Amino acid sequence: MTKYRITTPTAQNYLTTSRMNIYLLNRSEACGYDEYDAKVIVATSKDEARKLANMKVGNEGRIWEDPSQVHCNIIDSESIGVVLESFNAG
Repeated sequence: MTKYRITTPTAQNYLTTSRMNIYLLNRSEACGYDEYDAKVIVATSKDEARKLANMKVGNEGRIWEDPSQVHCNIIDSESIGVVLESFNAG
């Protein structure tokens, strides 16, 4: 398999030979000001995606590893389409 280099501003860089997936994490509850409502993460597993999502949070706090508050689904990267549309009317 191909080796991928993952970089995030707050994480150590590391190499992996595992298959990468694209995950969509979105909150199950409404959100307020200065909060993330969804994230798109590239990772090797749902657990890893949730941990990476928790590295940078807003006023919502570190909720991204909690399945009761955040849905985490693999995005089909073989299909063409919009990955995320996030509209918060004010």
